[in-house]
Parts: sequence; C-alpha cells; structure tokens
Amino acid sequence: MKTHKNIKHGMTGTKVYRAWKSMMARCNNKNVNCYKNYGGRGISVSKRWSKFENFLIDMGEPPSDKHEIDRIDNDIGYSKNNCRWVTHKENSRNTSTARLNKQKAEQIKILYQYGISICDIARSFEVSWSAISHVVRERTWVG
Repeated sequence: MKTHKNIKHGMTGTKVYRAWKSMMARCNNKNVNCYKNYGGRGISVSKRWSKFENFLIDMGEPPSDKHEIDRIDNDIGYSKNNCRWVTHKENSRNTSTARLNKQKAEQIKILYQYGISICDIARSFEVSWSAISHVVRERTWVG
C-alpha cells in the first residue's frame, strides 16, 4: 500500500481542498489555461496559504457546495484579508471581465441622480439601457 507522507489533513477530494488546489494552480502553474489571468498578471497566494492546513484554518469550509472562493479586490492576491466564500452568482459579479460591478453600479446611481439619462449612462458604460435601468431601479446591484 502506497502512503503519502505529505498528506496529513485527510481532506483530499473535499470542496475546500479542491478550491485550494485550484487557487494554487491558477497562480503558480504556467501550464494552466487561466494562469494568464492570475499568476500571469501578478496575482499570488499568500505565503501562509502555501500550506493547505493554514488555508483551512483561515477560511474554514465553504458554507455549502454552491460556494466558491472569491477575492474581494481582484487586483490583489489570495490572502485571509482579501478572500471570502460566495455563491457562483456573487462571484460572477466580482470578475475583472464583468461589465458591471458594485463599484460601477454606485457610479451609475450617482450619474442618474445628477440627471444623466439612462441612454447616455448606458453608452458610457457600454451596456444596454435595460442594464442601467435595473441598476437605478435597484433590481440588481442593490446594497
């Protein structure tokens, strides 16, 4: 029987371990397809989190199978102070490729309050007028 001396946690195959393993690969393995969007643009994993057990202590297990790891600020790396568990829907809103995010939604609301038309706002953010309408009527990006 083959034993793995390096595996002490007994969490291999769990959701939290897969999240950690995937995070490490995105930031450190140039052969991973999405490396260019993470490690390739300077996103790193904190030194403490290079050890799975520390990641588990800091993050705990995800609240459900629907949760995934999210960086609060997409321009800095993975660390205890910049990560949280969120649903896929929440995570999708916080990507560098999302056209609208919470920060842009706040800007849109301010422009609208100053009398800028929905069509003009939509043009400047390069989204549909209905997307802007949903934001200003707080049907999306509430909070």
